[in-house]
Amino acid sequence: MYYNLIEVRYEIKKSTAKNGNTTYSIIKDYTNLSGKRSTCVFELLGNKDNLIERFGKDNTMQEVQNYIKTLNDDLKKEKGYWKNKKIT
Repeated sequence: MYYNLIEVRYEIKKSTAKNGNTTYSIIKDYTNLSGKRSTCVFELLGNKDNLIERFGKDNTMQEVQNYIKTLNDDLKKEKGYWKNKKIT
């Protein structure tokens, strides 16, 4: 349950290491009532091969964006989450 939050949303994060390995993850980005933003890793998706295996070879990044959109839509429908209101 989220307490005292104004906004919560999911986004994709792309991290590239010095050796060139790229990792994708879904992060939860939230803002509390005092206006401070914070993030945490919600789901680790893995590298490009893992993405292709999970979301398909065609339009892989579009499918990932669609998945994140469904997560955000589900979050908005979730009982107890109302933007700009305190959650009890």
